[in-house]
Amino acid sequence: MKKGFFIAMLFMIPLVCACAHTPSRQVLFVLEPSLKLSSCSREIHLALVPLDASPPFDSSLMAYSQHRLEIEFYAYHRWAGPIKELVTEALTKVLQKWSCVILVPPSFHGAYVLRGRILRFVHRFEKDSSWGEVSVDFSLWSGNNPIAEKIFTCKVKALSDTPKGGAQALNKALEEVFARLTAWMKKEWKSTAQR
Repeated sequence: MKKGFFIAMLFMIPLVCACAHTPSRQVLFVLEPSLKLSSCSREIHLALVPLDASPPFDSSLMAYSQHRLEIEFYAYHRWAGPIKELVTEALTKVLQKWSCVILVPPSFHGAYVLRGRILRFVHRFEKDSSWGEVSVDFSLWSGNNPIAEKIFTCKVKALSDTPKGGAQALNKALEEVFARLTAWMKKEWKSTAQR
């Protein structure tokens, strides 16, 4: 009887220790893309509709992928809020600094409207390195009429294959998406004005 009790205790000690282990502290990342944008000769009234996101990128979980068709999430690293809210906030800050637009509410009569849906926002591992991959589907509207739509995708190599390296690469990729988006919008406004 004592021998059986002793053996049971040997199995219980690691289990109790594992349950008592305190998990690592949660690490939160923010989005702070910074870029210099070209100026314009005239300002356009623009309304930005809060961005949407495709699952599984519609939460604050930080996604990573080691295989093309699989998405996983870091246990102790996440974004400071839902990705769609952080990207909307970052894009708002960029547009507020851009001399080409005056941001107005969506109800503003005569304003262009920018809508977007996040398709991918993932720290992707490939072979011996990793990348921040961002893909956003943007559409530009004039009132209720769609003018143009384009998917912007960018991959930036991470400086380290860690969650922090992934967050930095995703910031850079988002920065490039915003740069391409603003150049595209200028082109579309010019094209619309000539019609």
